[in-house]
Amino acid sequence: MTNLLTWEDVIKRNDLIGGDVEINDTDYIYRGPVKSIMKYRGWVFINMLWTGRRSAGVDKGWESLPTTTLFLANAKILPIDIGRGHVSFSRLPLGFGIFYPIGDSKLDPDKVKGLKI
Repeated sequence: MTNLLTWEDVIKRNDLIGGDVEINDTDYIYRGPVKSIMKYRGWVFINMLWTGRRSAGVDKGWESLPTTTLFLANAKILPIDIGRGHVSFSRLPLGFGIFYPIGDSKLDPDKVKGLKI
């Protein structure tokens, strides 16, 4: 069963801060631990402690990116509770994302080439 949420619902969820977010788009998958989630003037900003990226096609492993902020241009596209604490959201027209709560699936930083924590 899925439940539509507001971004305010997501921002209030303490179990998502410190969990991972994964963004899937046409060419790449981005992933990392969530530092904060904010909504400002119709935009949603997802700040991460660090960001890993890998090809959405042939998996050549994860690489580190200097970008630690991802954004959604239309905060009117609402997130969905997809169960087990996971929250999904659209990132039109590029793809979708999923928040994983603390204690769930995480990208191992040791598997991210060039990552310096």
